[in-house]
Amino acid sequence: MGHSGNGKAADTYQRCCQGLARLGYLVLAFDPMGQGERIYYPNPSLRATRLRSADEEHTLPGRQMLLRGDTSSRLQVWDAVRSLDYLAAHPMVIRNGWRRPGNRGAQL
Repeated sequence: MGHSGNGKAADTYQRCCQGLARLGYLVLAFDPMGQGERIYYPNPSLRATRLRSADEEHTLPGRQMLLRGDTSSRLQVWDAVRSLDYLAAHPMVIRNGWRRPGNRGAQL
């Protein structure tokens, strides 16, 4: 999910997730850094970013973190791993039935 100001609520992501749920899949969608419900640089309305785009919401702190020898990618991977942990603990999950549709069709 990402590359959209409203993150997981974007129409294309919602259609994908709802379609998978209708097929019987358990779907967990989370907002990436600075998108959807996770805006770090809000405008005065507090509903959108004050930066040029939603992508800048993770690019700007990413540049700042590089000065300290860290990356925003580490935080994004942490979010993804914790999401998988949450799903793995869910009683409806079939342990050997993991699949991950993505923008590039990758699977786990």
